[in-house]
Amino acid sequence: MLERMAGADAPEWRRYSAVGTTAFLAPELIAGRGHGYASDYWALGVLLFQCLTGRTPFRDGRSTSRTYSNIMYRRVQWPAGSEESLSKEVKDLLSRLLEPLEQARIGGRGPDAAIEDLKAHPWFVKHGVDWNKLYDEPGPYVPRLRGPTDIGYFEC
Repeated sequence: MLERMAGADAPEWRRYSAVGTTAFLAPELIAGRGHGYASDYWALGVLLFQCLTGRTPFRDGRSTSRTYSNIMYRRVQWPAGSEESLSKEVKDLLSRLLEPLEQARIGGRGPDAAIEDLKAHPWFVKHGVDWNKLYDEPGPYVPRLRGPTDIGYFEC
C-alpha cells in the first residue's frame, strides 16, 4: 500500500511493507507509520555501526521486542570500549543516521538533500573521500564470473 506524503523538499512515496533483519529496522517501520528514503539511511547507520564496532547498535539477544524497544528509544548497546575509541566525527555521523525522528535524520529531507548531507558530513571530509572518483575505484575483490548466470561463488 502506498500513500503520497509531502516531504520538506519533494513528495515522497511511503511504503508499508517491511523487509529485512529486525536489528536494521527504522523506528517508523516498527511503529507502522510507513517508511521512505530516511529508513535507508537508518539502515546505513546500523551497518556503519556494525562495521566499526563488530555488532549492531540495538540488538538485544533476549528478545525481538527488546531490540524493538532499544530502536524506538534509541538505547544504543555499545560494546565495551568502543564508544571511547571512535572519533567525535564518526559518533556524530552515527547519531545523525540513527536519529529516531525521521525528519531530523540524514535522509529525512528527501533523496537529493540526503546524499548531499551525507557527502558533506565532517567524517567523510576528514577522510578525504572523493565522491567523484569513488565510482571509478576498483573493488577490493572482483569475482571472475564464467557468465551472467554463474553462481559459483554461492553455496547451494
